[in-house]
Amino acid sequence: MEMVMTLLFKSCIVLAAACMVLVPAGAYGHGLDLDYIRSIDVQGTDITVSVAMSPNVGPGDERRLTLTATEDDTRDNARSVTFLIGMFDGGKMLLRDYFFAPDGILHIDIAPSQGELEIHGEQDDILRAWHGTESDPVLITGPIFDSGGLYTFEIELRTIDEPTNIIDDSQTHHADLSIVDDAMHVAADAQGDDVEFGTKSYFDSVSEFGYDPQTGQATVRMPFDWSESVMSHIPVLHVEVSFPDDFEEFISPSYTGVANGINLFKASVIIDDYTADDSRIVHIVLLQDHLRFLKNSMKKSGEPLPDTITFSISSSPDLAFPLSAYTKSEDFLVNLAWDPVEPEPDVATTFVF
Repeated sequence: MEMVMTLLFKSCIVLAAACMVLVPAGAYGHGLDLDYIRSIDVQGTDITVSVAMSPNVGPGDERRLTLTATEDDTRDNARSVTFLIGMFDGGKMLLRDYFFAPDGILHIDIAPSQGELEIHGEQDDILRAWHGTESDPVLITGPIFDSGGLYTFEIELRTIDEPTNIIDDSQTHHADLSIVDDAMHVAADAQGDDVEFGTKSYFDSVSEFGYDPQTGQATVRMPFDWSESVMSHIPVLHVEVSFPDDFEEFISPSYTGVANGINLFKASVIIDDYTADDSRIVHIVLLQDHLRFLKNSMKKSGEPLPDTITFSISSSPDLAFPLSAYTKSEDFLVNLAWDPVEPEPDVATTFVF
């Protein structure tokens, strides 16, 4: 019966995607390709800085990093902007240097490679800032963006309007960019046979994975900073766990989710039998409000907040409505329910999606 419902659900997803109007895709996660630092007060002018990365094709691939400083009131690009940029990976500083954008848009090409990190390009005579334009970008080579995870940027605006207008009391602001962490893990099932699980994190690197066949529970752990300065600009956190769709031991009508010992909302755990032909994917999607709920719940215990977030998903025999899945592009989330719950021959069944 469940297989029949799964096939029907896939058909409904295709139909729904064809009938719906386009809605913005926001299901992936925080910092994936883009982050903003909004309304920085620079000598009485509010400036918003966007930090964007060319399409996230995977670790080790060349990509372009673009920083844009825009005046909030006029929507025009700021002029003669010098950025002081620090890049960090897992708390380790990769670089810290000055970069100049005459038209407010800084272009940096990143080419991951072995050896020492090096910056290539022209520098000015004022702050020794590297010049990066669209036609002549700065080039950075070395061990940077060569692995998945969360990359943190510390950014200061040191000049504006004129190259010599140096801002002495500039403040440090933070932005994050994520490179998808895609990993495979082998775990034993109840018979002791190896089963291949996959994890995909659109936030930070998965530091630990486990599967317990006795409890029917898969666990994913990753670093997480619960401070408000970090959480305030995380719109969504998204992690996936995948496994073979013929792994009967863990295939279930529904799953319950837990994060750091606290039950997740039902809508945060989504089954996806559509994206991969031979795998089931379970998505864990937390919005900013969900993260704050978890933080407040943990604070009630009186224990110090951890520096990690640990997700557990457990198989459940209950068929919980509505069933939910994303279309392949993740532009649409489709819900499906039917009545009666157990369809019978010659009995009218209503499907709602």
